[in-house]
Amino acid sequence: MNIVNETVDLINVLASVVDDSQTENSGDGITAINIDSLGTRVQLGTTSFLESFAPKYYDVENNNGYEYPYTLTNEVYGVKFFTIFDDSELAAIEKTHPKHYQYISEVASL
Repeated sequence: MNIVNETVDLINVLASVVDDSQTENSGDGITAINIDSLGTRVQLGTTSFLESFAPKYYDVENNNGYEYPYTLTNEVYGVKFFTIFDDSELAAIEKTHPKHYQYISEVASL
C-alpha cells in the first residue's frame, strides 16, 4: 500500500470517528483533529470535554480579551485534547457542571 492509500484510509477512519462522536453527543463531540509538526490535537465540544475529564485532571488557561478566553487542555498518550469557550458557556457550566465550574474558577482566578 502506498502513502496516498494509507492516508486516505486513515482520514476515512478519522472522519468516521468524528461523525460518530457528533451523533452520540448531540453535535458536541469532536469538532477538529489536527496532525502536524506541532503534534496531534483533538478539539472537543465543551460538554464532551467536561464529561471526559474530571476536575483537576486538566489545565485551565484564561486569556482575557479573546473571543474564546477559556481553554481547557489534557494530554493523553501524546494526544492533546482541548476545548475553548466564552463567558456565556462558562455561566452555563456553573449550572450544568458545578464541580468543573468551581475548579475552573479557582485555577483561572475568576
